[in-house]
Amino acid sequence: MNKKLSIKIAGEAGFGIKSSGMMLARIFMRSGYHTFENLEYPSLIRGGHNTFQLDISDEEVGSNTENIDILIALNQESIKKHLDEVNKKGIIIYDNENSKLDGKDNIGIPLTTLAKESGHILMRNVITVGAVLALTNSDLSIAIKVIRDRFKNKGKEIVNGNIKALKLGFNYIKKKNIINLSPIKKKDNILIEANQAISLGALAGGLNFYAAYPMTPSSSILHYLASKAKETNTIVKHAEDEISVINMALGASHVGARSMIGTSGGGFSLMVESLGLNSITETPLVIINVQRPGPATGLPTWTEQGDLQFVLRAAQGDFPRIILAPSDVEEAFEFGHKAMNLSEIYQIPVIILLDKLISEGHKVVKKFNTKGIKINRGKLLTQVQLNKIKNYKRYKLTADGISLRTIPGMKNGLYIANSDEHDTYGFSCEDSKNRIEQVDKRQRKLETFL
Repeated sequence: MNKKLSIKIAGEAGFGIKSSGMMLARIFMRSGYHTFENLEYPSLIRGGHNTFQLDISDEEVGSNTENIDILIALNQESIKKHLDEVNKKGIIIYDNENSKLDGKDNIGIPLTTLAKESGHILMRNVITVGAVLALTNSDLSIAIKVIRDRFKNKGKEIVNGNIKALKLGFNYIKKKNIINLSPIKKKDNILIEANQAISLGALAGGLNFYAAYPMTPSSSILHYLASKAKETNTIVKHAEDEISVINMALGASHVGARSMIGTSGGGFSLMVESLGLNSITETPLVIINVQRPGPATGLPTWTEQGDLQFVLRAAQGDFPRIILAPSDVEEAFEFGHKAMNLSEIYQIPVIILLDKLISEGHKVVKKFNTKGIKINRGKLLTQVQLNKIKNYKRYKLTADGISLRTIPGMKNGLYIANSDEHDTYGFSCEDSKNRIEQVDKRQRKLETFL
C-alpha cells in the first residue's frame, strides 16, 4: 500500500510559512520519501495570505493534490479559506489561543504560549513542524539535524530555541501519532526547484554569461547564479531593464561567451525587437521564459502556461527558433545544458518555457549526473581552421543553413554583424535575390534540425 500525505501550511506573510514547509520537506526527504512543494503568495511587498503545500509519497510525486490531509492554520483566516480543502478524514492543526474551530477533527495548540516558552513568538511555525512529526510517527532526530543545518549560521541560541520549539510541538501531541509515515529506506536524493536545476544544467553545459532583470517567477535563477558566480567563474549581470538584458547577452555571445538570459512574459515582450537582431546576426542565445498569467502584468505571482504561441511567433518577419518546454525538474536540468549546445550548433535563439509551478516548486529527485555532458560549439572556427580559408564569408550560403562562425580578434575572420538584411560578408544589401537566399538559408536550419 502506498504511503501518501498532503500538508498545507497557511497564514499571514511573515509567519515563517515557507521556512517551516521547507523544513518538513527536508525531513521527509531524509526519511526516504519523495516530495513536491509549492508556495503561493500574493503580489505584495509585505503581508497578505500565503500558503505552502507539501505532498509526500513513497513513490515519485511531481505535483500537488487538490485536497489535503493536514491543514496547519496559523490564523483564523486560514481556517476560513481552506476548510473545504481538507479531506473528510483530514486533520486541522490550529492556534487555539487566537482562532476558533468547530465541527471538524482538529488539534488545537497554544502556539503563542509555547513559542514564548521556546524563546520567541516567531517560533510558532517550528512548533507546528514538531506537531506534524508526532502525528506521522516520524524520527525527531532527523528533524533536529535539519534544524541544526538550517540555523547553524545564526548562532547557538537560535539553534537551541528552534530545537526546543520542535520538541514542545512534538510532545504536545505525541500520543496522537495516527498517521504512519515512519522512515523508510533512505535514498541518495536532493530537494531542488526547476529554476535551480536549469541553472545547474546550463553551468554544466558551459554557461559563462547570464543577464536578467528580476521578474517573478524567474528571479531565483538570477539569485542562484549570482551566488555561484565566483566559484563557477561566471559573469552574472543584474541589468537595468529587459532590453539591456538581451542586448548585453547578444554582445557577450558575439565575442564568444555561452550566454543565457531569464525573464517572464512581460519581460520577453520588451526583448522581441532584439530577438530579431539575434536571428538576423545568427548569434547563439538561450532565453528562459518562466510563464505567469498575462496579458500585461497579469497575476505576477501565480502560474500559467499561456506564452507558447507568443514565443513561437514573436518576430518582425519570420526566422527559425527552437522552443523547449521542460515538464519537471529533471528535464529542466537536461534542457539547461542541451539548450547551450543547440543555440551554438544552429546559431539561433533557443527559448526554454517554464512556469511558476515547476520553477518554484521544490521536488525530490536523484542527484544530477554530469558525466557524459559534452560541449558542442558547432561551426565555431579555431584559428588553425580559419587560416586555411582564403575568403571568409560569415553568412555564406550552405546546404544546412549554418555558416562558419568566428569571434572578434581572430585573424582573417572579420565580418559585420548587421541588423539590416546583408550579403554573405555582412554588408547591407537590398537586392531581392540576396534577400531570398538569406531568408531561405536561415530557414534551412529548421530542416537540418528536424
